[in-house]
Amino acid sequence: MRIHDLKIQRQHFIDVESGQKKAEIRKHDRDFNVGDFLQLNEIDEHGTATGEGLRVRVTHILPGGEYGLDADYSILSIERIARTRVMDIQPEPVLNPLTIMPSQSEADEISRLLERCRAKLHTGGYQ
Repeated sequence: MRIHDLKIQRQHFIDVESGQKKAEIRKHDRDFNVGDFLQLNEIDEHGTATGEGLRVRVTHILPGGEYGLDADYSILSIERIARTRVMDIQPEPVLNPLTIMPSQSEADEISRLLERCRAKLHTGGYQ
């Protein structure tokens, strides 16, 4: 089960929210599976995110290549789970190696290694 972040135009967003629209036609460029969630993020007529969103669950997938649907597309049947706002969605934490601080013993070891390297450079140990 995965969460796929997708953009959705305002008029379609309203129809999904009201329950009138129960399917999404999407390019099958992701590994969509039944049980996955779609985070549908509303965009306005200029393509700008409004901050509003809907969380829906994929209940059925009709793959492309049949019934006149291009092979690169799928029809995803969906059920509405919840309305969301961008501020309600917590991004997965990203580890930034520049913000990870070494322990004191690790810092001491790094200092010793740097000193040995500097000493070798001054004595011609590295050529």
